[in-house]
Amino acid sequence: MLFHCDVVYVGESLRMRLPFATLGLVPEWGSRYLLPATIGAQRAAELFYTAEWIDADKAVHRGIAADALPDADLFDHALEKAREIAQWPVNSLREIKRSLRLHHMEAIDKAIKAEQAGMERQVGSPENIEAVTAFMEKRAPNFRDL
Repeated sequence: MLFHCDVVYVGESLRMRLPFATLGLVPEWGSRYLLPATIGAQRAAELFYTAEWIDADKAVHRGIAADALPDADLFDHALEKAREIAQWPVNSLREIKRSLRLHHMEAIDKAIKAEQAGMERQVGSPENIEAVTAFMEKRAPNFRDL
């Protein structure tokens, strides 16, 4: 859901990744469209294909987050920005948000449908079963013999 957010701030302790490939699954909830639209196709492909860990600096550098803050300051900063935004006319903000997303909505809907179909094909697949089994057994998965 991260990629559906209008503005993202992260704490300096951020540690995230896009683990779909490691789980034998596919991106979901429009992320296969939203991430490339946000950071570019090559950078998105790298993150999806490698499932590498992303820290706060990398999230900002790659364009996933607007800013990284000390963990202790994150909530207060986000609240301050929300209050700053909330001072403006709600209908104006609503129209700005609509105009920023309008040209993406059809593509996001298509991406979600395609991702759901891909997820249905992958859940319970040999790759998915191996990934989950390996996780439960605390070992690296072996996809070569599938």
